[in-house]
Amino acid sequence: ADVIVAVSAFTAERIGALVGRPSLVVHSAPAPEMTPAGEEEVARVRVRYDLPGRFVLHVGNIEPRKDIATLAAACRAAAVPLVLTGHSLWGHQAPSGVKEVGHVPTSDLPALYGAATLVGYASRYEGFGLPVLEAMACGAPVLASRAAALPEVGGDVIAYVDEPRDVRAWQNAL
Repeated sequence: ADVIVAVSAFTAERIGALVGRPSLVVHSAPAPEMTPAGEEEVARVRVRYDLPGRFVLHVGNIEPRKDIATLAAACRAAAVPLVLTGHSLWGHQAPSGVKEVGHVPTSDLPALYGAATLVGYASRYEGFGLPVLEAMACGAPVLASRAAALPEVGGDVIAYVDEPRDVRAWQNAL
């Protein structure tokens, strides 16, 4: 290859460490439809997915690096429901007490982000973190772990938890 393209400086650093070659960083962008949803769309999505009045939203599949268990424990401790999109991967299941809505069509995502009280992203390892960028584009407040590429994506616009696996830190930040 003449050039290796990476989605973040974090990913470029990892590529360099693994293969010893520099990468050109080209950040991803949210899809054009990722804009704040109107009140009617938010109301429609609330009914379609039977959403609680206030909740933390996690967009993404259920897998170990997403650390949904920590986010779920913090939500339980803070008495705020956690709503998950996506599917279980590699046999990993959602923690008990969360609301799973499964795969969500892209057309519903802006309203789902708009309905959420907060978008929580407790991931321990992300090459980019597109759901964080999508949530920001849709006007949703975001709380993410200060890990991997997430600070690069969220910059100083979102809030962070410095200790990604610390349930109490997440609870206090909610």
